[in-house]
Amino acid sequence: AVCCVLCAVCCVLCAVCLCFLMLSILSILPCQRVYMYPCIHLFLLKSGNSADLPVQFSRAIKVPALYVAGSSVSVENVHDERIATLEQDMERLDFEMQQLKNNSIAVSQTSSADGEATSASTATGTDNANFDFTTFNATLESIQHELDTIKSKCSGSNTDACDRGFYGENCTACSTCSSRGICHDGRAGSGRCLCFPGYAGSECDGCAPLYFGPACSACPVCGINSVCRDGLDGNGTCECINNHTGPSCSDCLAGYFGASCSACPDCGTRGVCADGKSGNGSCECDEGFGGSDCTDYTLVCEPGYFGSSCLPCTCGEHGSCWDGATGNGTCQCESGWEGKSCDCLSGSHMVSCIALSSAWEGMQSLNPTAVKLLDPDGSEYDYLGYGGVSLSADGLTLTATSYGDDDRCPLCGAVLVWQRSSTSSSFVDVLPVKLVDPNGRSWDAMGVGGVALSADGLILAVPSPDADDMGASSGTVLVWQRSSTSAPFSDVTPTKLMDPGGVGGDEAGYAGPSLSANGLILVVTSKYDRSSYYYKGAVLVWERMSLSTSFFEADFVKLTDPNGVEGDSLGHGGTSISGSGLVLAATSWRYDNQRGAVLVWQRSKIGISFSRVAPVKLVDPTGVIQDNLGFRGCSVSLDGMTLVVTSSDSQSEVQGGSVILWQRSNSDSSFADVTPVKLSHPDDTAEDDLGLGVPYISADSTALAVISSQGNGSLIVWTRASSEGSFAEAAPFRVSDPNTTEEEMFGKDGAVFSANNMVIATSSRNYNGMGSKSGAVLVWDIANDCEEGWSGVMCDE
Repeated sequence: AVCCVLCAVCCVLCAVCLCFLMLSILSILPCQRVYMYPCIHLFLLKSGNSADLPVQFSRAIKVPALYVAGSSVSVENVHDERIATLEQDMERLDFEMQQLKNNSIAVSQTSSADGEATSASTATGTDNANFDFTTFNATLESIQHELDTIKSKCSGSNTDACDRGFYGENCTACSTCSSRGICHDGRAGSGRCLCFPGYAGSECDGCAPLYFGPACSACPVCGINSVCRDGLDGNGTCECINNHTGPSCSDCLAGYFGASCSACPDCGTRGVCADGKSGNGSCECDEGFGGSDCTDYTLVCEPGYFGSSCLPCTCGEHGSCWDGATGNGTCQCESGWEGKSCDCLSGSHMVSCIALSSAWEGMQSLNPTAVKLLDPDGSEYDYLGYGGVSLSADGLTLTATSYGDDDRCPLCGAVLVWQRSSTSSSFVDVLPVKLVDPNGRSWDAMGVGGVALSADGLILAVPSPDADDMGASSGTVLVWQRSSTSAPFSDVTPTKLMDPGGVGGDEAGYAGPSLSANGLILVVTSKYDRSSYYYKGAVLVWERMSLSTSFFEADFVKLTDPNGVEGDSLGHGGTSISGSGLVLAATSWRYDNQRGAVLVWQRSKIGISFSRVAPVKLVDPTGVIQDNLGFRGCSVSLDGMTLVVTSSDSQSEVQGGSVILWQRSNSDSSFADVTPVKLSHPDDTAEDDLGLGVPYISADSTALAVISSQGNGSLIVWTRASSEGSFAEAAPFRVSDPNTTEEEMFGKDGAVFSANNMVIATSSRNYNGMGSKSGAVLVWDIANDCEEGWSGVMCDE
């Protein structure tokens, strides 16, 4: 029995030894693959049934697979199949992550019929809304862990493998991938960071599209025409795109229209686009304008104005005018009255009953005495008339400034308005209305540059160049507008205008204002315009489309000489604008060593802004240095066909100055194509000094006047039969006041005519009637005079 036991023990020991021998042989088998370090699994097949055996190995590896068929033993490395499966899982997860990103982008660009965002299923079935990021990250980490385990258990005997965190032939160290991804390591690895969902970049240090913030959180689902503000700096809000706006990005931005929010066309300054989702993109034009871009002006003349330039009618109180844009301005006279302006009493011997040229020439023999108007409460150094006077077309309203007036405060300034009921009455019998700036301050010097009055006498503009609203001496312009001539200006609160970009020292309005005949365009100059070159100068323009619109709401532009230089003094002498507002002129008397020049902006229609027009620069072709062309400004006729400027004309024999005139043949031609005509008085002397006189051309372009400094001062007048005639062929004559002295500076600030040329007004700024240099306004009313040898109210005696 003992022997039997011993034999059984020996058999068992032999069997164990045999097993250990086999295992020892298997344990030294090398791993058969480098890429994912596969090892060997051991399974024992017995009697057709498989069973796992708890076998211990001499080194830490997974149990290899052992297949026993009869008495034979075979070893198979089945880890290759597992590695292949793991690789496929990694590729699948990477693909799903890319699909997730693509689907997120597609979601923001897709909408359902009701406008809410939806997404279609992808080929892998990845759906943002149902995607489980926690499970995804756990699966990815599990696969990586298993691969790492395989690697660590196989690397002991495999000298061709890289340790975890190393890759490539040289087993280069992997990046940390910012702890937001895993490295593609191993001998065959690329070292590229495979980022977790939501992260992107070579180091996974940025956010993938549609993820935002430091933590790269997923963006919300944005509606159509909107995108998420993603990225590390994004805040995850939905931002409108494709010209859309609104809380849900369902509206169009301003200036865009239609279902796709297309860009509107350019409607210019006289129209607005019909924009928005329901808009059609057409230009809705201001009243009086049309065309696809609202630049076609449909001329509408105010009552009392006529023709393509809306010139003022001159029918006086005894006639009615054929007005309107299609009217020709002819007068239908009342019974008993006749003449072009219905100002001639039938059968009488009024001066107005004879030809205009004869009436002017008759002034020499008639020698009418001017009516001298004073400020009833004037005082010394008021300088009434400094800067000139202004007269309505019918000759019934007269204005003049008194910049030294101190009724409100020292040197505040004022403007006086005389208004008579008819030409049969005299201004001397009218008590003037005095207007002041209700918010004026000392030393504003309101009116130092003069005053402008619309042709109908309803709009009055006065500058205060030393006002401090935009800085010391920046300058402002006050505008009074009344509804009718029966409403006094004193009942109107003035509108104050200023250069929006003005600065201290500009002295806007220094050279006085200009108004178009219809009162829709106001022009002043900025003497220094320090916003650009010092003393370069600028022209300020306010333009409105109707009298119901305030100049405060009007379009504003600042014009400069595009080729001007410092010291040109653009606008120093003032500006002038045609009755229709199509032609604007300003002088630069210091241009080219004081040769001087005139800049002309000429537009074809009202809808075009002057800022879009290149000015033409005119010079005296025979001019020389110090001619001072335009020192005292310029004058444009109401029809815009004639331009007049004075020059010292230092080359003339007597150096008495001259008048230079450009005359266009039609409105389509340019003043640049015209050869100017130079006028001077036949018996001029050096004392005439026409270059220091302010030129003026009458409303119908038939009379031209310039002030001469000779003696006590006089008005030199040229007349022609029609606006197509030549002033050069006319013999000028002088008009003067025998009751003035040289010190009074008669006419120094220019003269103005009524539309029918029968009323003339000028000033004597230094007249001493109410104290030293208190000033005065002089008026000749030719229509009320009788032919020589006749007298009486109706000149019938």
